Amino acid sequence: MELQRIASFYKIDLVPLANPTDEDVARAAGQRITALIDARRRACTGLQLERARRYVAQVKEMALSEDEDQLILLAMLLDAEYQRSLGMEQTLPQPRAVREAAENANKPSRKKKRKSGGKGASNGEQSEAAQSEGRKPVADAPAAEPAEGQSEGASQNAQPEGEGRRRPRRRGGRRRSGKSEGQAPQAEGE
Repeated sequence: MELQRIASFYKIDLVPLANPTDEDVARAAGQRITALIDARRRACTGLQLERARRYVAQVKEMALSEDEDQLILLAMLLDAEYQRSLGMEQTLPQPRAVREAAENANKPSRKKKRKSGGKGASNGEQSEAAQSEGRKPVADAPAAEPAEGQSEGASQNAQPEGEGRRRPRRRGGRRRSGKSEGQAPQAEGE
């Protein structure tokens, strides 16, 4: 309705067309797939063409066959190439267990993760929060198991580099000029 109103306003003659039949659609798809395969053949190297020539006799036999199954097999190959050209890869359905595992992996967990390990957080909560933010846990968290070949005493005393150290506290406020804090500013006349 809206299209007809616009056409009459701008004085455009619309020509009604009949919907294409299944044969028309099949013919157009056949021409398209022929062009796509021909373009792909032109881009092939000599080795690829030689490998394809191995199957010419089989394809001739299948095409000339009266067996409907043989023709369906060729049609399936053409359809797979056509669908691939449209960007629709054909995949086989996955088993239910695989689908459910993939769906569960994509779902976000319902657990709330703390982003900072504040003073009230326990060591376990601090290390979880640190891991979720991509930083190392706090130094007073329990130490890891000793590596193979290391004694327990050596693993307790040796901390990985950077853990347990704290940055020196920065001074707050602005830096003052050379005047000391207790002195009042002097007047120019004194």
